[in-house]
Amino acid sequence: MREQCVRFQDIVVGINQKIFDSLVASSVQNLVSEASSLKNQFLQMSNSNNEKKQTHNRQLRPNLFNPACKQEFDELVAKENSRSLEFAKSFDSFKEQFYDK
Repeated sequence: MREQCVRFQDIVVGINQKIFDSLVASSVQNLVSEASSLKNQFLQMSNSNNEKKQTHNRQLRPNLFNPACKQEFDELVAKENSRSLEFAKSFDSFKEQFYDK
């Protein structure tokens, strides 16, 4: 009888360990999947940001420093500042999402 109790205890402990291992593996897989998804989203956002930055750089030209072009220059500067702030906010958001997972 005692041997049966010991065997039963070993079986129960083994089942609990298998359940725990399964839950850990599932959680790790979910985290890896979520991190991969966040990484892909970030890469898309980063690529879009780089395209906007390249467009901005192509719009810059030497005659923008001419006082007659001041309004156009100010608009370009404002757009670039807005793009930079938007990217920084998005970056912080992705960073928070990643570390919260």
